[in-house]
Amino acid sequence: MTDKRRMGHYALIQFRDDARLEVANVGMVVISEELSLVEVRLGRSAVAEAMVARFGSAFELMLEGFAHRLTETLKRDLRADALRIFMASGANPLQISAVRECYMTYGEDELSALFRDLVL
Repeated sequence: MTDKRRMGHYALIQFRDDARLEVANVGMVVISEELSLVEVRLGRSAVAEAMVARFGSAFELMLEGFAHRLTETLKRDLRADALRIFMASGANPLQISAVRECYMTYGEDELSALFRDLVL
């Protein structure tokens, strides 16, 4: 039997509120050179909803802009190092967690389960 799993990397998109010493997972990014995959998902968890209530539509715009810049960057370079460089380049409350390795087959159920477990 052939193993269809491929190497990839994932990281959480986090909102860090230094004033309140809070960190909230508000999204996830998954990349794989082997699968030519860039997947950025944003969450609508209770924490994300609280951020929208607290900061208004500016939070949503900031999150969507961050996700767009991240996606465009990774479309040009799918290496885990590109994700680490992006992580180090920004100075705003949205940041990327440590980059972790994962094995995947790129099934929608697989990505949805990872997203549900880590973000929602």
